[in-house]
Amino acid sequence: MDAQLQVLEELVAAAEDAGIPVWFYGGYGLDALLGRRLRPHKDIDLLLRRGDLAHLVEALLSAGFTVQEQQGHSVGLIKSEQWVECLTFETQADGTLVTDTGDTGVFSWPDGAFPDEPNGVLAGRQVRAASWEAQYLLKAGYQAYDPQQPLRQKDAEDLGLICEHVSAAARERLAELFDPLPGTRKRYPERTEARE
Repeated sequence: MDAQLQVLEELVAAAEDAGIPVWFYGGYGLDALLGRRLRPHKDIDLLLRRGDLAHLVEALLSAGFTVQEQQGHSVGLIKSEQWVECLTFETQADGTLVTDTGDTGVFSWPDGAFPDEPNGVLAGRQVRAASWEAQYLLKAGYQAYDPQQPLRQKDAEDLGLICEHVSAAARERLAELFDPLPGTRKRYPERTEARE
């Protein structure tokens, strides 16, 4: 087993032992939804409730992870030279799930973004993964942070795969939550450049 999969297993075990639900996104999120590994990944990305973050960090520190960077909405940890990014979401008074990214604003998650029961498989283990719609928001949203940055090849490939599972109508609806599609950006009005 490679070092990253070992760290992933230790991460899942620590979260389960602490009773903290986590949802994978990014490369491992897609792997989980598909039930197979697409390619080697640079890091491990997961989402969790903001109120669980301190408890998860404590559990991971006990399991030998080290905190590398911390912001209000996220924590980056490392173990055996493997990077883990923990991004949080929280529930607003009206029940909407949102992530507050700080400088770049707040965006909402679609209904069903974080299923209660495991909906994927990683390294032979049943795990939770962010829904296809949530994966779409995250992957397409990368370019929203810097519209002049070309879309990476792996992101383009992942978006193609995700779009096989998310209809054009759903993508149009999702754009109202977070405007990742080419054209006018609603979420970050301070950056008004049109994307090529």
